Parts: sequence; structure tokens; C-alpha cells
Amino acid sequence: MNPRKRLLGSLLAGAVSLCLAACGGPAAPDTASPAPSAPAASTPAAHGKEDVIVLAGARTLAPGVEDVYFSHKLLGAWEPLISADETGSPVGVLAERWQRNEDATAWTFYLRQGVRFQNGEAFNADIVVENFKRYQLLENGYSRYTSFRVADLYPGLIGCEKVDDYTVTVRFEQPVPRLLFNMKDYASCIFCPGSWDPETGCFTEQPVGTGPYVITEVKEDEYAVLKAFDGYWGEPAKTENIRVRVISDPQARYAALDSEEVMGVLDLGAMPAALGDELLKDSRFAMAVHTSNITHFMLLKGEGTPFSDVRLRQAVSLAIDRQLIVDQLWGGYAKPTQNLINRMCPDWVELPVEYDMDRAKELAREVLGEQRIQVDMYTRSLYLDRGPYKEMMEYIQSQLAQIGIDATVNIIDSSTYSEMSENGELGANFMTHGMANLNAYLFLNMYLGSEGSYNQSQHLAYHNEYADGLLTEMRGTLDDGRFHALAVELQEIANTQLPVIPLFYDTSNLIYNREQITGYEDFTDHVDLSHLAWVGGV
Repeated sequence: MNPRKRLLGSLLAGAVSLCLAACGGPAAPDTASPAPSAPAASTPAAHGKEDVIVLAGARTLAPGVEDVYFSHKLLGAWEPLISADETGSPVGVLAERWQRNEDATAWTFYLRQGVRFQNGEAFNADIVVENFKRYQLLENGYSRYTSFRVADLYPGLIGCEKVDDYTVTVRFEQPVPRLLFNMKDYASCIFCPGSWDPETGCFTEQPVGTGPYVITEVKEDEYAVLKAFDGYWGEPAKTENIRVRVISDPQARYAALDSEEVMGVLDLGAMPAALGDELLKDSRFAMAVHTSNITHFMLLKGEGTPFSDVRLRQAVSLAIDRQLIVDQLWGGYAKPTQNLINRMCPDWVELPVEYDMDRAKELAREVLGEQRIQVDMYTRSLYLDRGPYKEMMEYIQSQLAQIGIDATVNIIDSSTYSEMSENGELGANFMTHGMANLNAYLFLNMYLGSEGSYNQSQHLAYHNEYADGLLTEMRGTLDDGRFHALAVELQEIANTQLPVIPLFYDTSNLIYNREQITGYEDFTDHVDLSHLAWVGGV
């Protein structure tokens, strides 16, 4: 057997055996128990209006007032002005249509009528104006899900003004031709005014949205309780009550599904491939697999290190067999890539993915000679709940040893990670990055731009004057064809020069009990909870 396959196979076998040993007996206790009053799962024939569909995820989806959004979009408590369809193209939610002026410095939005918030207040232009004022107050708001940087999302924002009761115009100091892509979901979230501090924009209490579900109860890092909103403007939710539990340990999620404590899983890393395959041997379970906006990356600190040399970054990339990682550790439920932007972006193009250990050794020798160097590899402990990150890092550790790089594998908590990241102490950082909005410029600029936010914060030390020039043109062009051409050229530059090392695109792999619930197949990115229903229910 090929040595690298033997190593990865042994790592995988160890991980699977540990998981299944932990899951073989009674349901394992999870770190976040449901409320004592939570009703148990019942048989489909017994379901009535008060029955609760219980789901589980690896992380909290309602972190509360400290978060810019209070809750993850998939809970359905709030809605945006703009979202995207399955092709990544903008689609209206609370805004029905829009138009821009000739130089894209003014965008007019025509709002949906007949919408009410969950407290009964009407949605209208005044509400949107107040939300844009909040965006300006937040500037750079904190969230567990995606950043809110008003200077990136709404560059040169002058403000939002009311035209009439259901029309607003958003004005900018400079052209913003790709505004609709910036506004996708989180960046245009709408809440009823009164729940945030008028000086800071930060929430002071649970906000009220227009979505199909009301969050009626939250217990931090344990669960969120949802109830269908009777006054929802769109198609009503098919299930009255949903409880979303936080079960951080994947083995405990497996056990909860197997024992029918929960009916399905959702969100990032819902079920590791090995455990998912075990569950799918049982005819009760099915899996919905869909494309996600998540890409897995390896970031190498370039500032003051040999990784500032493009040849060494190329050597590292060539030494990693991405297809092997996907097949052996992620069960084939992913796609290898070297592309910086996600395949859900309309401006994405497919680029070559290379594995060539001989060439990797040659390039490393050109930079290092006979010297060996040491690098400390890090990832956050939360990633271990989403997939076999430690095993992947151990495989990469073995590959790097062949090109003169002695790597250590380190798992750290989020607070330690933040401190080390800020201080430039992460030699190699394994992480995921979701393309929350689908503006290719924003994502490319984060990593390729000399002043890009991730280039700076992760101490990548990447600088390319030509790429900076392309990014400047890309930011201001009003020609969609030229924008796409620039996006393609920058993807090709990133694919060659590797300011960061993309590994693979994730997929949403959601296991559910098909004998109990339906609706899991009816989504493109995140599952739509309002579509879930009992099998044979009323």
C-alpha cells in the first residue's frame, strides 16, 4: 500500500473506532441538555399541533445580544432585504425589486408590502432607514457567523433616505456596482427598531424580525425554542414548534439521532462522514447533500518566515494530496480545490488542483537547501466537532516532513486562538471561511490585497502590485463582463501564488430520520426549517 494512504488509513481507522466505541452503547450525554420540559419524540401517527421537532447542531445558533445578528439566519427569526438563488444571483426577500443610477452611486429599493414584524408592527421604508442607521453605528460588529464591516459591505455609504412608504434610496460617495452581492442575507438583515442602543447599534434586548419563526426561549449553548409566526407574510411554516439543541460532540449527536432523541442535524459539520455512513446503514436515516459556501484553508504566516517565498508555499501545496483527504477523511463529501473563492460565487471558475511530491521537494530544496525548518500548526478545538481536523493535520504533518518542514499539531481554544492570531504567533492556521456574500471582489481583496483584512490580520505578508491594480479596477468597474474577467485573472493569480492554501470545498451533509420528518431535501445552502414537517402529520 502507498505509505501516505497507509498513514491516513490508520488515522481514519483510529478516529472511526473511537467514535463508534463511544456511540455503541446507550445515548451518550451531550454537553448541552434540553430543557426538562422538552417533549420526547413521538411516533408519526401521534403528532399534533403541540409536538416538537427536535434538531441538533454543533454550535449555538442563537448567541444573543452580543452578536450583531442575535441568531443565525437558518433559525428563520429574521429576514434580509436581499438573498441569493441557487446560482448565486441576487433575489429579493423584503425588497421586491431595485434599480440603480448610471454610475451606481444611488440604489433605489422597492419594498415588499403587507409584511409585519412578529410584534405586529408594519414593515415599511421608515424601518429600513433606521436599520441603515444601525449599520453605520455598528461599523465593525462582532458575530460568530460572519463579520459585519460597513466599510466593505457599504463602502462610502452616505445614508438611506425614504422616498415613499415603500421605497428607499441608498446613496454612496463612490460607485458600488456589486452592491446586491454585498447585501446577501446577513449584510441586509432587518429588525424592528427599539431593540438596539441608539448610540452604538448593539442589541440591548432580543430583536424582533419578520421571519416564519419566533425565538421564544434561548438557553445559552444548550438550545433555542422556535414557534411558528402566525402572521408571516409568506408560505406558513409547516411545523408549529421546533427545538434546536446544541450538541457539540459528534459522537453525542450520533447517539441522539440513533436513539431518536433528535430527528435530524443541521449546520456546519453536522455529522462527520464516518459516523454518517454508519447511520445510513440503518433504513430509518437519509442524508441531504448540498453545496455550501464553506472553504477549508491552510494559512501560512509569511511575515518574517521562509513562507514569504512563493516557491515554499507552492511546495507545501504540492505536497498535499487533497483528493486523498476528501476521500479518506471526508467520505467523498467535499471537493478538492486550490481556488481562493467558493464555487457558489457566480464569478467562480474551475482551476487545476495539483499533487506532485517530487516537484514539492525540488521547490522546497531551492528555498531551504539542506536546512530543515520547524512550523507550529494550529486549529481551534471547535473544528474537531465538525470533522476530522486533527487527523487531517497529522496527515499533512507527515507530508511536510518529506520536504524539510517539521510540523507540530496543536489544538487550541478560541480565546487563545484570537490572542495568538493578533500577535502573529500562528505559524500555520487551519480554518474554514464561508463566502457569506457572493461579491468576488470582497473575498479576493481580503487575501490578495496588500491591505486586505485577512492578509493583514493573519500576517500573510503577501504583496503583488499588479494584483492590487486589478483589485482597484475591479472595485469600480460598471461593466459586468470586465468584472468577471478581472475576477478570473485574480483567481488564476491566487491559484499560482497561493497567498493562502485552499484545501477543499465543504458540503452540507444533513442526516435526518426520514420515518419521522420530511423537508430536508428542499434547500440549497442552509436547510429551511419552515419546510420541515412530520411524516403523516397534520
